Amino acid sequence: RLIRIPAENALIPKSIASPSLVSQLMLDWNRMYLPLYRQESDPDRFGFSLSRQTMSNWILYVAQTHLRPVYEYLSMLLRDCRYQNCDETYFSVVLDERGPGAKSFIWVHRSGNLANIPQIVVYCYEKTRGADHLRNFYAGLLEMIYLTCDAYSAYPCFADESNGLIVLTGCFMHCRRRFVEAILILNLKGMTDEQILALPEAKAILLIREIYLAEGQLKDLSPEERLMRRKEEVLPKVNAFFEFIRSIDLNNPLLSEKLKDAVHYSLNQEIYLRRFLTDGSIPIDNGIAERCVKPVALYRRNSLICFSVKGAESMVTVFSLIETARANGADPFYYLKYLMEQMPKHLYDKGREYMPDLMPWSDVYRRYESTERLNLVKAQAPPGNEKPRTPKK
Repeated sequence: RLIRIPAENALIPKSIASPSLVSQLMLDWNRMYLPLYRQESDPDRFGFSLSRQTMSNWILYVAQTHLRPVYEYLSMLLRDCRYQNCDETYFSVVLDERGPGAKSFIWVHRSGNLANIPQIVVYCYEKTRGADHLRNFYAGLLEMIYLTCDAYSAYPCFADESNGLIVLTGCFMHCRRRFVEAILILNLKGMTDEQILALPEAKAILLIREIYLAEGQLKDLSPEERLMRRKEEVLPKVNAFFEFIRSIDLNNPLLSEKLKDAVHYSLNQEIYLRRFLTDGSIPIDNGIAERCVKPVALYRRNSLICFSVKGAESMVTVFSLIETARANGADPFYYLKYLMEQMPKHLYDKGREYMPDLMPWSDVYRRYESTERLNLVKAQAPPGNEKPRTPKK
């Protein structure tokens, strides 16, 4: 909820005198993906005017001055992670020095959720979808990483240039999706269940289902135990899937082009799709990165565009901190409030010694959030802070 402030205090100076006030106005959890023009009329109900230009200036200043160093530190930590996921989606920016209708892209980088490493989500704005973004993001890479992604050509192109430092792993979700698209174009009306299950499209989907059912039983195991169980339980099902699709006669004129495309995709990606069987920390698919695309898609549906490049960069900065907090079980509201209170103290610090305490998984922040929640409970408790008694039967 927007907090009520007098009209004469509506314009907050750049010094951010009241971080909690700015965080309440800017970062309400229920409204964070709403564009500013839809929030502009809300303050009128509280007796003061707050224009979208003012709110936009707040966000741009806070994001670029106080939040950007944390974003860059998270990016540095993510590049050092051995297991990563990556995906991208389109976005529109008006003043990007290009003609009307030009598409920009938001890239999503995320640390692997199966490895015992901090969960980090980093969004990056780029004007293009080319491999140049990957070259810039991973510039100076010294150690090998496993990158789980889809079959978009920029990834293998970049991996071929990395001298073995980038090892790609495939996504069974994309593989399954193509067989689903193949079966959806068929006319199944009048067919019995047995006839439907006998279709090659359905058989392939059921075989992938068996792979996922076996893999789903291993999600709570350690990487070492998961790798051992994968070799015993998942590998035979993966072998059965590829043996089946190799048995499909692609010269059969009765097969749809969608099915042939799905088979070609699976066979071309086999080496990448099998790679999760070699390491217990590699995921079976890229679903965790695709789910991180959802906030961008939601904001794109609500706001349609960003007006400037600086606005897009501020957007990805705030989104990265919010989604990283969520991935580590922290409350995004308290985390951003915490950063707005702490970062002005380090505005002129040149080193990064203070950064570990600003991470959402740090003990310092955990204590801060617990204290804030406790203060909220006390503020809402009855007189005397008495705990309500359980009613007798």
